[in-house]
Amino acid sequence: MADPNVVKVFHAARQDVEIFWKLTGRVPAPMFDTQVAAMVCGYGDQVSYSELVQSVCKVTLDKSSRFTDWARRPLAPAQIEYAIGDVTHLRDVYRALLAQLDKSGRRAWLDDEMKVLTSAATYEQNPEHAWERFKTRARKPRDLAVLMDLAAWRESEAQLRDVPRARVLKDDVLIEVALAAPRTREALANLRAFPRGMERSKAGDEIIAAVERGLARDPRALPRIVRERRNGGGSAATVELLKVLLRQVSDESGVASKMIATVDDLEAIAADDGPTCRRCRVGGASCSASVRCNSSAAISRSPSNGGRSSRSSGARATPRRRAIRDVARRAFLCRQESRRVLWPHPESVA
Repeated sequence: MADPNVVKVFHAARQDVEIFWKLTGRVPAPMFDTQVAAMVCGYGDQVSYSELVQSVCKVTLDKSSRFTDWARRPLAPAQIEYAIGDVTHLRDVYRALLAQLDKSGRRAWLDDEMKVLTSAATYEQNPEHAWERFKTRARKPRDLAVLMDLAAWRESEAQLRDVPRARVLKDDVLIEVALAAPRTREALANLRAFPRGMERSKAGDEIIAAVERGLARDPRALPRIVRERRNGGGSAATVELLKVLLRQVSDESGVASKMIATVDDLEAIAADDGPTCRRCRVGGASCSASVRCNSSAAISRSPSNGGRSSRSSGARATPRRRAIRDVARRAFLCRQESRRVLWPHPESVA
């Protein structure tokens, strides 16, 4: 798995690779994820392995053993057959998708995604940073303080017990506890989503202790609260328009919509009042680069990129960025046309 000359082929690699990371401290590379490649090749969002094998190899897999007890030994013959079938066709699927990527010139799209999957930072789970997944849910400093300690406790507990986080405490319960900040067992039990009886357990006491630690934090030392993006005015309608146009661009280009833009990307475009660059606003002159200026800048500032520019201003336009610009351009033209029809210039009204 560590040989850089051997390509490791997975389907939906994230969870599998996380196991390798935890056991060895290394991430297999180079890597090829057939699910991601299928999205680039137009097979839709998150296509399953069995659907992909059926489409590419014309083979129907028996998935009846998928939800059986795999911890029980010995494995049943049907389970063994299922496990073999789960990897038998990966090589053929890999070759077919690679050929499609090369033919369409979209191999670079996949390379960008594989950089994320092969990065150790993707799998590092530091309890002290666990709160960042929910940072937009904190309305005030006290909420954030409790959330930080509560999320750290859950992450540490999940790692200690080697179970999914939801097995320790579900996300919605975690948020409810953080916002309510209960300091007694009775207050914890009164929360609507909190599991009944858990307040009397060791975990209940540890949750209350985490709340107390959070309340004891110095508000001045807390990170800045990130507000949830709220679409005001016509922004919500613009986002809906962008979703329709994104679907159209996705269908025309044969690429899954998630590979072109996320909802955060669309909201970032909608947040700007029309794709115009600074020169257009100041001088009123027509700018042939107007759509490119605003849409690409909005994307680079989107929350999915952590609020930072993902590329330098001089970076070449990738196929993904060109597709995003196409969505922004179409949205701008549709919006301008709707304004012309619904709000004509006063001089044109009889």
